[in-house]
Amino acid sequence: MGLARERHTKREAEVRTSHASFDEFLEDGELLTGTPTLTVSPAGLTADTPALTTGDVDISGRSVAAARAVSFRISGGTEGVSYIVTVTAASDGSPAQTIELDCPVSVVPRAEAG
Repeated sequence: MGLARERHTKREAEVRTSHASFDEFLEDGELLTGTPTLTVSPAGLTADTPALTTGDVDISGRSVAAARAVSFRISGGTEGVSYIVTVTAASDGSPAQTIELDCPVSVVPRAEAG
């Protein structure tokens, strides 16, 4: 299990698209495959529609190649509460890996979201 470098913030009413980079956990040439899954702790935040990225994506100022990151949508949550979205994805490596990545999400007041 790894901890994502990215720290996600949102307001209660927002619905945001987020990304989780698996780049540092994959070997050269190794890609994610299949359908990723999401779990959230504690309850109250919704994370859904996980998908492998299909093109290069900028995550926290770094370019991450296609199929080396997962995109997902986050909504809801309670202001002042921090959540962990655990993204689980498989790789096409030999041997194949199943990697869990914890992505912190904080629901913040209007002035702090970004």
